[in-house]
Amino acid sequence: MIPQRKTNSYESKCRGKTCEHEDRTVRAGEGVTVPGRPKDFGDGVWWDVYHIECAPDPDRGLSDWDDFAASDYQLALKTAWLDTPTNLIVDAVAGSGKTTSIAWLLATTWSDMAAYLGRPPRVLFSCFNRHVRETMQARTVRSLPAGTQIQTLNSVGHRVLVRFLQDKTGLAPQELDGRKAWRFCRTLYPCKPTDLENEGGFGTVPAPNDLEGWRRVFAFLMPGEPVPQDFTLDALVDECLRIMERNKALLVPLRKLVDLRRVTLSADHQHLCTHFEVSLEPIEGLAAPEVLFAAVERVLWSMNRAAYELGVIDYNDQLWLPHCWDLQPPVYDAVFVDEAQDVNEAQLSLLSKCGGQRGRFVFVGDPHQAMYGFRGAGVGIMDRIQELLAGTPRGVVRLPLSVCYRCPVEVVRAVQAKGHVTDIEVAPNAPAGVVQDLSTLDDWWEGIEPGSMVLCRTNAPLLEAYFQLLRAGIRTSLRGFGEKVHDDIEGLINSCETDKKTSIAELLQRAEGHTYALVKKHLDAERDETATMANDTFDLLKILAEEQVTVSGVRKRAKDLLKHSAQGDDCVVLSTVHKAKGLEAPDVYVLRPDLMPFPFAVGWQAHQELNIEYVCMTRAMRSLNWVRKPVRFVDWF
Repeated sequence: MIPQRKTNSYESKCRGKTCEHEDRTVRAGEGVTVPGRPKDFGDGVWWDVYHIECAPDPDRGLSDWDDFAASDYQLALKTAWLDTPTNLIVDAVAGSGKTTSIAWLLATTWSDMAAYLGRPPRVLFSCFNRHVRETMQARTVRSLPAGTQIQTLNSVGHRVLVRFLQDKTGLAPQELDGRKAWRFCRTLYPCKPTDLENEGGFGTVPAPNDLEGWRRVFAFLMPGEPVPQDFTLDALVDECLRIMERNKALLVPLRKLVDLRRVTLSADHQHLCTHFEVSLEPIEGLAAPEVLFAAVERVLWSMNRAAYELGVIDYNDQLWLPHCWDLQPPVYDAVFVDEAQDVNEAQLSLLSKCGGQRGRFVFVGDPHQAMYGFRGAGVGIMDRIQELLAGTPRGVVRLPLSVCYRCPVEVVRAVQAKGHVTDIEVAPNAPAGVVQDLSTLDDWWEGIEPGSMVLCRTNAPLLEAYFQLLRAGIRTSLRGFGEKVHDDIEGLINSCETDKKTSIAELLQRAEGHTYALVKKHLDAERDETATMANDTFDLLKILAEEQVTVSGVRKRAKDLLKHSAQGDDCVVLSTVHKAKGLEAPDVYVLRPDLMPFPFAVGWQAHQELNIEYVCMTRAMRSLNWVRKPVRFVDWF
């Protein structure tokens, strides 16, 4: 366990069985205080210290694999692991059992690793998110060997930050819910007078006639700039308000760049703006890049200082700060990385330290499922991993896992026919399955079963389907996007509702004009993803406004439907393709397949769109249903 502040003792937990410690019995999972410092194993510090009597049983879980029929690809992976010292990269197609293959490889080679090392191996299994981690930790069948550390990379980063801050400052870090970056952007760049007070930056807003107070506001807004002494009070107040208005235009690109800096570890702001479509339009005659780039540095410096002095960290800090502060996480003999195609540079930096000088890596992923480029995980990240590992003493070998065990024959053939992924193979004894077009059916949902999944590239068609299924009495769940969509709808309504007397017709008319201008602006700037989201939001607003008589009714309907949708296994799940990553369903219905690939995407985004289509198709375990029913949405594309 992590030491508790600056003491000469640490807490250790018994693992796996009851043991005797000094004069009392310590039960499994119970902590005891042990004199001294955490033990050092030479090439790194191992924080999960346990009594030798409590070491995990290395044979636990091995018998679970006695009846496992490994494929030729999996056997080749095992041979490479046992017979060579190299790092491995595994290109695993959708449904090929990436996680199962890792668990099988670990379980069946655990004793070989222990014999080679002369002790139980220290192994990290890096999983994509907390849901996967909890699933793996709860598994009793096909289990990973005891002693395997199953963690997300954010968890690894968090633990090393906790250890560092407690040891150096005695602080217990506070993890905020993703609002730290926004808070600092608003604090350092307030966009209205009340922000001076509400965001905790400047302090109390000066009285209207307080000349010295407004001079202090100017000095706060423009650090390093000389305060104009010849301004009248009115001119000074007007200048402060003008600066705040400019800040308002800075906030969105500023927040985006701050996050990108932390996950990509790149200080090339110009490249980040070009690659990730961050707007660099001039702001009130000022050179926007210069203002924006300086703001990024100021915000990052303040966030770094807040973490060190106050223990305030957020999600991206867990990956960024270990790099900034050059912290050393626990060092493992072997590091297995699941969903490697979604790793970003900050995660790679942390992983390289987890392997130390002698650790061995296995990266398992599918380059054709890379679709989080907008979060800093590049489309070609697995090629970059190969390049990095090729420069290490161990070198690297790249192997395939090409058999899809999830999808039936017809779905695999449909994927192959698309031409984007041709190395995917049908599993032995796979069922025939069905791929069908439902374009001639008015009520495409007739006969849909609980547990089915309805997918779409964008949100708007999903919400229309949500209403259709509710009207048909079918229990339905919105997966993962209801709350964000609600916030986008609220923002559009707030922009177009001038007063409480605004009618539904007036709201929609203003929203249409507002959205049309916004979509055109984004398309002209080649920000296709942003344009799609703006178009979606207007389409959703029109659906929510059906049969409503007041704007407040639209707001209530949005809140009731989007924030409180049904949950449970007996639901039909509606999801964007991004949110369905890693999921599967017997029957998959795809709305608006014409949106995949998105027709206006270019460059790396165009490649990613093909990946999105591939992910969508390979969720189906029994049938894949294309729903091409005409839609009622305004389409400016």
